[in-house]
Parts: sequence; C-alpha cells; structure tokens
Amino acid sequence: MGVGSEYHYQLIYQIIEAKVYQNPKIKNLLIKTGNLILKPDHVQPENAPKAYAYHEILMSIRSELQKTKR
Repeated sequence: MGVGSEYHYQLIYQIIEAKVYQNPKIKNLLIKTGNLILKPDHVQPENAPKAYAYHEILMSIRSELQKTKR
C-alpha cells in the first residue's frame, strides 16, 4: 500500500476529486477546458507512479463531470 500502489493512486484520485467538487470555481474552470489535453507543469520521470500524473487524473474527473453535468 505504498507509493505506486493502486491504493495510493485511488487515494490521490479521491483527494483531487474532492478538491474539485469542494471548489466551484475550480470545477467550472476544469469543465471550461473542454477536451484540451492537460500537461504537467514539470518533467515527470519515466518510472513515476501513476498517482503522480495529476494532469491525467484531472482529465478523468473532467470527463466524468462532462458525462454527468454535475
């Protein structure tokens, strides 16, 4: 259950998701990005854990928001 585990990824995903839903401005801004491909603001190592790909997590959350229109 350490860094890089599926548990770690799910925990980070849920934390980012909660932050998006708790902040309407961020939620609306994320929706307004439409289908843009989000990129990290720094270079990620090739072997970085999946949970470090916050930009991909945000795109996944955005996709869910677009489907449910929440």
